[in-house]
Amino acid sequence: MTPVPVAPLEEQKRIVAKVNQLMALCDELEAKLRQTETDGERLMKAAVRRLLDSLTAGQTRAPDKRKSNANPSSGSVRKHEF
Repeated sequence: MTPVPVAPLEEQKRIVAKVNQLMALCDELEAKLRQTETDGERLMKAAVRRLLDSLTAGQTRAPDKRKSNANPSSGSVRKHEF
């Protein structure tokens, strides 16, 4: 049987403490990542909803009588730009 070197007990305790510290940091980073993903999904849904609402409102809204699409000098009708 080949002997396997083992670190002194104090060194082993220091290594275990460092591993525990790093694992706690990993857990914290994972939680922040999950929260960021959740926030990103909520933001995307809100942006899409707002865009769809504005497009829907634009289609159902009556034309603004204050603005004319006709250009009196050319006799032509201008197209809406979106």
